Amino acid sequence: MTEGDVVDYAVIEAEVLADCEVYGPKLIAYDPWNATQFAQRLTDAGLELRQFIQGLKSYTPAMKELERAYTSGALRHGGNPVLTWNAANLVARRDGNLNMAPDKKRSADKIDGIVALIMAFGLAVDVDDAGDPDGFFKKPVRG
Repeated sequence: MTEGDVVDYAVIEAEVLADCEVYGPKLIAYDPWNATQFAQRLTDAGLELRQFIQGLKSYTPAMKELERAYTSGALRHGGNPVLTWNAANLVARRDGNLNMAPDKKRSADKIDGIVALIMAFGLAVDVDDAGDPDGFFKKPVRG
């Protein structure tokens, strides 16, 4: 999308609902910026949503868990070419305490898919009080 493009939220909403019918997520992460009405419509449709604030505090544990899953071989994405491309484009910004978050400005190209995966890991870590998303890996997403 480029600046000035019109977003048809009804089309996006229909796609999200169709995907939820296929994959049956228990919880969906969303960025609350400019999404209040959209999130409310999805909630009204029976989906459970949780805000994922786009900051270092939210992203750091999620990115660390994703890295652990990837390096241990627990992450399986079926060789999805778009996710692979997004992951290759990702550049992390870090602060002095080694907290990290995706840096859209410094990333080579689109990173939306990998950011969505990071947000899902964020929910998985948050849902489990111990910070261990083992339940998330019992039924991994497969492409």
